[in-house]
Amino acid sequence: MSTSSFSSAENFAPLWNFLRTSSLDKITTSNVITQLWNCFKIQTEQEDFDSIMKILKETESEIIDKEHMGFLRGKFEERVNWKALALNSIELLKDKIKKKGAPPHEHIFTKISNIDVDALSNDDPLCIGVIDLSSDKYNIPESDYESLI
Repeated sequence: MSTSSFSSAENFAPLWNFLRTSSLDKITTSNVITQLWNCFKIQTEQEDFDSIMKILKETESEIIDKEHMGFLRGKFEERVNWKALALNSIELLKDKIKKKGAPPHEHIFTKISNIDVDALSNDDPLCIGVIDLSSDKYNIPESDYESLI
């Protein structure tokens, strides 16, 4: 057991020395590959290819992880945006029904004022624009009590 670990340590000694003693600008992927090739003397083309493919796959994984982080960051920004849209929709709705002296309007106005935006989900009609608050159908006359309720 000690012989195999010793020979393994011997094989990697040049790479270890290179990594330990080289300046950071000299430690590049190609220099590390060259050192690995020097450690194992001559490798077959297939071994060289396998080594390069492994490095490329690891690099690809790092890129995918960064893209995933970007995707998650985008989702967080969407969450902030839909909450802003919900708040804007609530304000528009309050403006449409705010009429002094009309109990149904005051009741609805109070209900809308008490909406907790944090309790809404990003697919709530107030957040995704399903309710078109600019439509005339939301200009409900005070005399239409049943619609207001």
